[in-house]
Amino acid sequence: MKTSMKTKTFLIVGVLVALLVVGVASFYASVKPDGLVYVADQMGFMDNAEKREAPLSGGLGALVGAVTVLALASGLAFVVRRRGGSSGEGNP
Repeated sequence: MKTSMKTKTFLIVGVLVALLVVGVASFYASVKPDGLVYVADQMGFMDNAEKREAPLSGGLGALVGAVTVLALASGLAFVVRRRGGSSGEGNP
């Protein structure tokens, strides 16, 4: 039982650290233009683009994405584990 609690604590701390890294690292993302912006500038339609400044959008988007992936992966692991447990009773 103690091993289970250590594993649970490890997973919770790992998830919290991952979310912290995602939230903080997004503020240090490159501000240099990517290929799409470069091509838009070269083709002359960059002036038609909307310019938006939203400092929290990058961090918030990264956190939402990380939580979504975590939820999907956890759900998949739960389903696979449930299926494996009911059909593999004789397996060690």
